[in-house]
Amino acid sequence: EGRARGNLALTRVRQARLADDAKLQALYNSLSRKDLGDVTEDVLVDALAHSKGEFRRYVDAPRIENEALRPYFGTIGRGLRFGSPAEIAAWVTDNIRLDEAGNPQHLRIPPAAVRESRSADRLSRGIFFVAMCRTFGFEARIDPVTGRTQYREGERWVNEYFGEPGERILPQGTLGVRYTPVKYLDDPEAERHFTLSRVEDGTAKVLSYMGPASRLFPLQVDEGYYLLTSGTRMADGSVLAHLEFFPVAANARTDVDLVMRTAGGGVSVIGTMDAEQRFLPEKESAEVSLLSRTGRGYFLVAALGGKDEPTNHAVRQLEGIKDYLNAWGRPVVVTGSARPKGLQNAVFGTDTDGKIAKMLAAGCRSDATTLPVVALCDSFGRIVYFSQGYNTSLGEDLKRVIDEL
Repeated sequence: EGRARGNLALTRVRQARLADDAKLQALYNSLSRKDLGDVTEDVLVDALAHSKGEFRRYVDAPRIENEALRPYFGTIGRGLRFGSPAEIAAWVTDNIRLDEAGNPQHLRIPPAAVRESRSADRLSRGIFFVAMCRTFGFEARIDPVTGRTQYREGERWVNEYFGEPGERILPQGTLGVRYTPVKYLDDPEAERHFTLSRVEDGTAKVLSYMGPASRLFPLQVDEGYYLLTSGTRMADGSVLAHLEFFPVAANARTDVDLVMRTAGGGVSVIGTMDAEQRFLPEKESAEVSLLSRTGRGYFLVAALGGKDEPTNHAVRQLEGIKDYLNAWGRPVVVTGSARPKGLQNAVFGTDTDGKIAKMLAAGCRSDATTLPVVALCDSFGRIVYFSQGYNTSLGEDLKRVIDEL
């Protein structure tokens, strides 16, 4: 729905021929999924009227942080002239009253509303400063990692504190990690498997990095003290955590260990899935969610093939532990043309377009094209066991993991 709204705004502006298509497309491409749900025709028109020459992200993009998208380029700078971001910062300090009490929910106030009211909370003031800089052609941003208000000075981003004490340009160092892959996790992801925090005044502030470690590191960070926190989730909800405190010096490289602890006992969470994923139950005409057939708790999913040998072997393995699975009493969802016999709690169906197999494989960072795929999951979307392709120990593996649940 959000993307449809953005596409409609784009189409209307394109039909009005308000800008060459390359610039309009560049502006549109700068919008995030959230932007596409917020953007309207007047926002695009305002940004296009402001843009001079080739589109520049930190000068021409209307989105600054998570504020509501409203036109501002054509209004907030009226009657003003500035020759540098420093002059804008001085004007903001003198003319925009800092008011934290008037916005207790810390909602992002759009730049045009800040100019009109001449007051804002700290974050909204920063957003307004960035909007003013962009309006007058200076590159500026809210740093997506540190949250600092910044403008570009040559090749460097300079922090702006509006008259408050703080280092404008922080010396930086390089941070790298050493990682030894563990089973089912070749490349840990920020926020999902680990976080990086900067420690200031005894408080650790999480930095908003996202993506796999192999792509993030090495990275440039301000000199200072940091905390690398990693965690392996267990099936019972507990977490095996590892904390690494370390300093990063300016103009030097620091390498630290990224440790993913493994369980000495108990069952760890090795992947994620969506229990609302849909499949077509046997003898039914409409797809339903896995959750609707499994209920709350653990369940087994077996996405099987047809008459291929890996599937035949998986069927024999499942039939070999049928008494154990029946005593366990949890649902077993089986898709594909193969049908293991003797499973009292089996739910047979069709995995339309291989959606379930692909989801399970992707959730465990594996190849989505090889059947059979067998996984132990729960209704919270956690995967605690995963097998793909030919597996001679499938039955024993399942018994061992289920015993430990």
